[in-house]
Amino acid sequence: TEMAFAFNKGMDETVRQAQAQGILGKVKKHWNTSGDDQVCDICRGLDGVELDMDKDFDYKGRVLFPGHKLLPPAHPRCGCAIEYIEVEPPVFNDVPASESMVLDTVDILLPDSAEGTYSVDAGGEEIPGQNEPKYLGSLDNLSDNVVKLTLEKYESEIVEYDQESAVVVTAAGLIFQCFGTKNNVFLIDDMGDDLEGASVTHSHPVGSDNEYSFSNWDIQFFMDFNLKILRGIDEKYVYELSRKTGEVDPHVTIDELYVSDGDSSRHDEVITFAEIWGIGYRRWKR
Repeated sequence: TEMAFAFNKGMDETVRQAQAQGILGKVKKHWNTSGDDQVCDICRGLDGVELDMDKDFDYKGRVLFPGHKLLPPAHPRCGCAIEYIEVEPPVFNDVPASESMVLDTVDILLPDSAEGTYSVDAGGEEIPGQNEPKYLGSLDNLSDNVVKLTLEKYESEIVEYDQESAVVVTAAGLIFQCFGTKNNVFLIDDMGDDLEGASVTHSHPVGSDNEYSFSNWDIQFFMDFNLKILRGIDEKYVYELSRKTGEVDPHVTIDELYVSDGDSSRHDEVITFAEIWGIGYRRWKR
């Protein structure tokens, strides 16, 4: 039952984030039962019901927490789930590049000078200049243990920075530090093809848009560049994506999900992503 709460809440949040990013438009939620002979009368009456995202489903039972009836399960051991149906496409505003731009992807970060600073036209506001990647040395021994110890060593330094920073150990054993802003680090622009098969760690500074786990962009970055390992560190946690299929944290309990000030909600979503994509994911307190 707790896994059903976590799964349905995680998928709901994924859809909402996709809408916020303009990937999905207006969506209806469609109640689906398991379709077998164990479906109860309550859920049989809900099967096929479609509602707007923020509307409650109508079924009996006390409300356990705010938003309880937005999603399944309707009762203990309920096997129902939600299908999300896009009824209107996302709206894309045709805004000239010289006007307002959203600073949430590395694609808009452009070289500004030979000194390695970066800037972007965002309604006249520029990102402060950043340093080129800094060469820190190399490793002769590329065993998993040595690479991890190397990343851990630098994590203790970059976690104290006010701006996001990353340390990369390339597949060839070269070590670089890359620099960013409060919410971004310019890894793709800085390292390019050298990221293929690399091991990477990065910081989430205090006050950044940090959900105490990996963002969707982090996960996509890990997959696209076939990273060996991707780690993150903030003031509370260390988290790690790896190629070790099956090494995934257990889903959080209902108490953790709804009494943790949001720390566990994103964590549980990433657990679901890891299970779907067949990768390893762990998070632990510092």
